[in-house]
Amino acid sequence: PASQTWSPFPFPPGPLLSTPQPPFLFFFISYLHIFVYTLLITKEAMGTMELSGILGRSVTFPLEIPAAEQFENAAWTVNTNSLVTVTPGKPPNVVLIDKTNYRGRLEILDESYSLQITHLRMEDTGQYRAAVNTDKGSVTKRFTLRVSSLYPFLLQLASLPRILCREGKGSPVLVFLHD
Repeated sequence: PASQTWSPFPFPPGPLLSTPQPPFLFFFISYLHIFVYTLLITKEAMGTMELSGILGRSVTFPLEIPAAEQFENAAWTVNTNSLVTVTPGKPPNVVLIDKTNYRGRLEILDESYSLQITHLRMEDTGQYRAAVNTDKGSVTKRFTLRVSSLYPFLLQLASLPRILCREGKGSPVLVFLHD
């Protein structure tokens, strides 16, 4: 009988392409690919900050630029649309790109360059991204904003009108029922 030597590695000695490979090598490599892919997805998901907003109120997307870094500029997008660009100044220099949906509702906070949206609408729900450049490098901050109504409820009184408020709608729906 041929002598067998134990090895801590899952590969047989010699060139990998010229010798038949055991099935466990295929499974090992497959699981390795799945593991690495899962790490990449998890890292992407961990990098997204979840924000909740209330219809009609305000929400702030914090940039959190380290004190040791000098802010140079930022470009904000919502979903795939450009929203606003910001450069340093007192107050910050802001160029609004989406002039229809956000006119009069965006503010860049002086010291932090964070984005604030006021008078939230249901359609503000989405994926926001800030591409930030500092003197030390570039970073992308990701946010998911979910806007909901403050009072999603159904109020029913004997023979009085019913007031129905649903999440996802901007205003209450009045329903008058006759008995």
